[in-house]
Amino acid sequence: MTHFLFRLINRMLLGFSIAIGLALVIGYLLPPEDEVLVSGVIRGNDVDIYRMALTRHLVVPLTRNEFDDEQADWSPDGEQIVFTSSRSGSYDIYLMDSQGRSIRRISDGEYDDYNPVWSPDGQQIVYVNQNISYSRMLLYDIRDGTTRPLMDGTNYDDEPTWSPDGRYIAFVSDRYSPTRELLTLDMTDGSIRRITDNTTIETSASWSPDGRYILFYAGGIPTFYLWDVLEEKLLPLVEPQSLIGTTVDWSPDSRYIIYANFISETRSGIFRVDVMNCIQQPANCTPELLISTPERYFDPRWRPHQP
Repeated sequence: MTHFLFRLINRMLLGFSIAIGLALVIGYLLPPEDEVLVSGVIRGNDVDIYRMALTRHLVVPLTRNEFDDEQADWSPDGEQIVFTSSRSGSYDIYLMDSQGRSIRRISDGEYDDYNPVWSPDGQQIVYVNQNISYSRMLLYDIRDGTTRPLMDGTNYDDEPTWSPDGRYIAFVSDRYSPTRELLTLDMTDGSIRRITDNTTIETSASWSPDGRYILFYAGGIPTFYLWDVLEEKLLPLVEPQSLIGTTVDWSPDSRYIIYANFISETRSGIFRVDVMNCIQQPANCTPELLISTPERYFDPRWRPHQP
C-alpha cells in the first residue's frame, strides 16, 4: 500500500511538472498581449488597482486594502507604476513595481496629491497638488528625490500629459477663462500657450505617443476632440456620451484611444476608438466595446510596448 502511494504521488508530481512546463512554453510562444492598468471597485466602496489583459479578459489585483488606490500610470519601460493612494490619511503619490510590490511614498504634502504621470524618459513624474482654493502641478525627480512647482500662481492647473519628446506638458486650466481650457507649458523656457478658447470645460488631456495629437474631452454635448499639433487645428472625434474617471489613453502605436463608460446601471465597459478611421470616416466612427463587466473599472492606462 505504501509503495502504491509513493508511485501515485510521484506520478502526480511528474504530471504537475509537465503541466507547468507546458504552460511556461506556451506563455513564451504566445505573442505579447495588450494590457492596461485600471482602477476598480469590486466589493464595497474601496478603489484598487488592477492589471487587465484585453484579449483574454484576465484581471489581476495589484493592490487590495481598505484604502483608495487609483490613477495608476506605467513607467516608460513598463516596470514601475506610479499611483495615488489614501493609505496615509490623505491622498499622496506612491511608486510600486509592476507586480504591486516595493511600495513607497514620494509625496507628503499638506493637501491631496493626484493625477501622476511619468515623463517620457522615466526620470520625472508630474502630479497635481490640490490646495483649498487652487491646484498646482509639481515635478518630482526620480534621481534625487526633489520636488518643485512647475508654475507660479493660484490657478486651477490639472490633468497634465507629456509630449513624447518631453519638451511640453499639456494641461487644463482656468488661467485665461472661468471654464477650464487646454494649455501647453514649454519645459525649456516656461512659456504657456493657450490651445482652446470656448465656453465648455475641457478635461482628460492625453498626448498621442507619435506626438501628432492632443486628445481631450469637452462638456456641453460630451465629445472627444483632437488638437492637431502639426496643422494646428481642432478636430471633433466622437461623442462617447459620458466618461467614468478622468483618464483617456492612447495605444502605444497611436492608433486607438481607450476609456471607460457605463453600459447600464449595473455594468461598465472598456471602450476603444480607432482614431484614424474616425478622422477619415466620421459617419462610421463608433466606439468598440472591449470588455463588459458588472464591476466598475475606470482610468485605463495602456502598457508601453516592450522592445
